Amino acid sequence: MFNEGFPPSEIVAPEPDGKPSQVSLSDGPEPLQLLLQFSHNTEQPDLRSKSIHSVMAFSIVAEKYGNMLAIQACRMAMEDLGRRSPSDALVVVNYKVHNRNYDGIDEFARRSMVLPLKDAVAKTREYPNVYAIWTQYREEWQGSFRCYSAAVQNMPTIHNGDHLRPRKHDDDSVIKVLKAELEAEAVPTIESVRRTLDRALRVNGLVSTEGRQGLITAQRIIEEIIMEFPVWTQFSA
Repeated sequence: MFNEGFPPSEIVAPEPDGKPSQVSLSDGPEPLQLLLQFSHNTEQPDLRSKSIHSVMAFSIVAEKYGNMLAIQACRMAMEDLGRRSPSDALVVVNYKVHNRNYDGIDEFARRSMVLPLKDAVAKTREYPNVYAIWTQYREEWQGSFRCYSAAVQNMPTIHNGDHLRPRKHDDDSVIKVLKAELEAEAVPTIESVRRTLDRALRVNGLVSTEGRQGLITAQRIIEEIIMEFPVWTQFSA
């Protein structure tokens, strides 16, 4: 074994009859089975094939016994699993708060924002501090996302004297697709907005000069809104 959580076999006192000592472990069978697999120099299981709750339970056991290989595997698996559903995203928030690791927590907090309150209560029952912050975050997020959606629906526009007016009819089909893609973003980011808008701007002749300018203006407005999205650490400080 290569694991700080277990002492070397040579320092474990044998039983009076000379047989190796038996140690009882109180952790559940599945986490312990995984721990043993990660404690030997063999091919490791893919934790992404497990449920997120199984990985969460295993991560606690891995930390308890100091198995760094298992801890790292849990971190990677939790983030992959957390992108599969809003409910699992909130489990990742619990996990990150439990470990005081706030790196990337906003992605998962935002993915969980569509959960009904009763589901959020159930998922955070053992983490009341998470629920307290989550409800504050949710209130801020709802206002921010309304601003984001409004900016997407109003694109593209350009300044024409003292008025804003929509682009040419030739751009309508392009704009319709762009709006649908941007609205479909579960967690809008500056990077995702740029990818979507740049794709249209790179295609020659797809959008008129006027339409291109409108898209550039819309991109700036949308990015400014995203930069004002709530941040988890502003509530947990």
